[in-house]
Amino acid sequence: MLTALVLSPSLDISYDVDQLTVGRIHRPRAVVRCAGGKGLNMVRAAARLGAPSQAVTVLGGPVGQLLATLLEEEGLEAVVVPNDRETRICVSVAGAEMTELYQRATPLGDGVLDQVGRALTDVLPASGWLAVNGGLPEGTDPERVADLLAGARERGVRVAADCYGDLLALLLRRGVDLVKINRSEAAGLVGAGEDADLAGLTAEVAARAGAPVVVTDGARGSMLTDGGTCWLVAASRHRGTWSQGSGDSYLGGLLAGLEEGLGLVEAVRLGAGAATANALLPGPGNLDPATARRIAAELEVQPA
Repeated sequence: MLTALVLSPSLDISYDVDQLTVGRIHRPRAVVRCAGGKGLNMVRAAARLGAPSQAVTVLGGPVGQLLATLLEEEGLEAVVVPNDRETRICVSVAGAEMTELYQRATPLGDGVLDQVGRALTDVLPASGWLAVNGGLPEGTDPERVADLLAGARERGVRVAADCYGDLLALLLRRGVDLVKINRSEAAGLVGAGEDADLAGLTAEVAARAGAPVVVTDGARGSMLTDGGTCWLVAASRHRGTWSQGSGDSYLGGLLAGLEEGLGLVEAVRLGAGAATANALLPGPGNLDPATARRIAAELEVQPA
């Protein structure tokens, strides 16, 4: 079972237009509305690939009520922790290029994080994965979130980190089982420049994590290390318009692969295939599983 801790959900609205022109009226060809935020995107992608998945998410206000309805309609399992502040809305417009308008994450009300901790204790199985994605809402203490994840790990659940800043640094010190971050996040963690060697960045993060690490590099592919060998995962020749949620889909595919018994390299290949398939369809994490697996099988993976 994959569980996502989702403290920064959002109502994601995607518009498909011929071309976005400032100051003009646009009539989209298509509109997709879904329960989003990095953790929910990951759960959606993993569920599309057949992995048992659930989310513990904080929702508030009428927008939060709409998200709960959308999750139910999709058949995505979610334990909802109520917040007294309204869940945010994020908008993406795909024209010649992707334009994104994201509200800042909704702060957590008093006592919400305590309720989240109780929900995790209630629903986490004795094994499986617990993933934390993205940043924290303003005012959330990263130490307390790290405590929740450490407690889950002590009970036998493996922790996957796709985050940045103070929370990532804390998790690396306390112990994680998998890290999946992008080049910018890796460079920020180790104090390197954005143009640093990708293999070196990945190895440095792995040395701090003591666990397998994947560093994604956009259209240039991604790098994996298990602390010994580094593997370069080539970028797919396929290109899509809807890049929103591709990083989340990568983690969802990777964890889905591990849950179904794939080795680490093959699970990373599935993650990369899921990220590419995500960009082919509107809606974050809304991928076609057959396409994701076909693309994964095409990807070249070789020692770096």
